[in-house]
Amino acid sequence: MVQAMSQVLSLKSPVEANLLIVVFDLTNFTQFSRSNESSEVFRQMKAFNSMSAEFVKANGGLILKFLGDACLCVFPVDHASNVITAMVDFTAKVDDWLKEKIPGSRLTVNCHVGPVTIGPTPGYNGQPQIDAIGEAVNICFAMSHRGFVISPEAFRSLTPEAKRNFKKFTQPIVYLLSEQQLEAPSK
Repeated sequence: MVQAMSQVLSLKSPVEANLLIVVFDLTNFTQFSRSNESSEVFRQMKAFNSMSAEFVKANGGLILKFLGDACLCVFPVDHASNVITAMVDFTAKVDDWLKEKIPGSRLTVNCHVGPVTIGPTPGYNGQPQIDAIGEAVNICFAMSHRGFVISPEAFRSLTPEAKRNFKKFTQPIVYLLSEQQLEAPSK
């Protein structure tokens, strides 16, 4: 079990771990980047990345990668309730900053708890990198990007008082054509 992200940094080979996975992203960033000089976009991204790195480190997490205006980070699962609660405050702080620096943009957050394989990878050009791979990461990226969204697994990790901040949202039921029906009939 991964108790602290410092353990991950010293790994020589990948391990299985149950982690809190967090993906956060800015809305309307493409519009901002198209209507501003690249040096201004870079300056704002540097400030956003710095705020994000400070938040993740202060909450015992590890940033795996920045993806333009998005960030993928992980935290020990036993910190999930505290991290998600702190992430609510961080989101408000970033949204206030965005009103001035990137008007019309907001921070969206997805949180999920699940198993991953995490460890060192060669990275690009031999630069060491830590990455987490697994269905739990895919689930976190595939969740809605409509604000602050946590999966049922993440919700279950919350304290009773933290749970009060969230409302269950059940998407409408839809029916999809099955793959069998999409195949051409055989003769």
